Amino acid sequence: MIIRVDQFNYTVPKVSPKSLEPSQAQVAINCNLESGHLMPIGGLTHVINITKPGAIKSIYKMGGHWIVWDKDIDVVKAQIVDSDHMIFFTGDGYPKVTNKTLATGDTGHYPQTVRRLGITPPANTLTVEPQGTGNGMFIPMLMNLVLSRNRLKYRLFLS
Repeated sequence: MIIRVDQFNYTVPKVSPKSLEPSQAQVAINCNLESGHLMPIGGLTHVINITKPGAIKSIYKMGGHWIVWDKDIDVVKAQIVDSDHMIFFTGDGYPKVTNKTLATGDTGHYPQTVRRLGITPPANTLTVEPQGTGNGMFIPMLMNLVLSRNRLKYRLFLS
């Protein structure tokens, strides 16, 4: 099936795709639009030599660095302000998280350091010991775990 666009007008990124005219687009990537026709940008440009051994199956640009994997990896950029280019990725075991500082250390193949996504369970079992003799009344309690800057804290609430 051939789609022919005789005259390309312009890109309209804020208009719904259903409302676009046949000669409009929301996005036009790697195109020269100066003549009013859809023309590809001529030529390819060499960007980087990847020296990681093995077959490269996934690649992601993080700032000025290229992160490469030898597995099929799905990457999502964190929607967090000032997160140092934080990304989440899956496809290599457990879901993981890294940022530009962790992933791009001194030299070598990136990512260098990643963290497993989630909360590490406490090393010791939580124990509660009653103090005093009490008065025979039952007091319901609620306990929860709080993660604060990668430190696990326990909170005990009396009702």
